[in-house]
Amino acid sequence: MLGLAYNSRFLNTFVRKIPLLKIFYVGLSWALVSAWLFLPKIDGAIFWVSFLYVSALVLPFDIRDKSSDKVITFPKFIGVAATKRLAYVLLIFSGGLSFIYFNTLYAVAFGGAIVVALALVYGASESKPDWYFSLLVETCCGLPLLFLILLEYF
Repeated sequence: MLGLAYNSRFLNTFVRKIPLLKIFYVGLSWALVSAWLFLPKIDGAIFWVSFLYVSALVLPFDIRDKSSDKVITFPKFIGVAATKRLAYVLLIFSGGLSFIYFNTLYAVAFGGAIVVALALVYGASESKPDWYFSLLVETCCGLPLLFLILLEYF
């Protein structure tokens, strides 16, 4: 439902046209899927870790699209440097929560993904090629699982 409402033509105002909402909306959608879809009840730790992590990963895309976005996004509102700092804070809080609430193996795997995500946020700019975002930044969503598999089996 959240995905449909984001770009829905039957609503008077698309949710995606509301200034500054996109990162939290995408983060909420992913967090609900991660923390609730396969579980009998919502897991608060998974929800908040996922929400903060995915919200941070949306910000490099806003940096890339700063000139072409018609809606006010964080890079337009607070600038690219402050947007990167916001992403760093969200990622660090996400990583901190993972070390508090997840078992050690999961937290280390997630911590590795955080380090990669921090580096990619640092390198984000409007001049980066599309593959930087479509391949590298988007891959960050699967990195915790990849790192967990590597830690567990190698």
